[in-house]
Amino acid sequence: MCKRVEDPLEACDKWNLSISVAKSFWGMEKVEYLGHKVSIDGLESNSKDLKSLTDLPFPGSLRSMLSFLGSLNYYSRFIEADQHNEEVDPHRIEAGSRV
Repeated sequence: MCKRVEDPLEACDKWNLSISVAKSFWGMEKVEYLGHKVSIDGLESNSKDLKSLTDLPFPGSLRSMLSFLGSLNYYSRFIEADQHNEEVDPHRIEAGSRV
């Protein structure tokens, strides 16, 4: 058996975990898990999540700006390094300032 299959199966056996064949994906190049596409290359974002992020209206309050920046921070791992223009530090935004 392939080492990449054998090691996880042995770990499951060691910890008395069972694997549901109906819920398992074997021999697939990519699978969707928790809203991401997981492959041998790593994580990829779901395009519909990025689409909803680009369709957001411009934030009109400090709270909505911080929420927007948090979303950008989360999805920044899926943006290639040469596409980053500048980091935004939400701690530099003063309370009571207008957006």
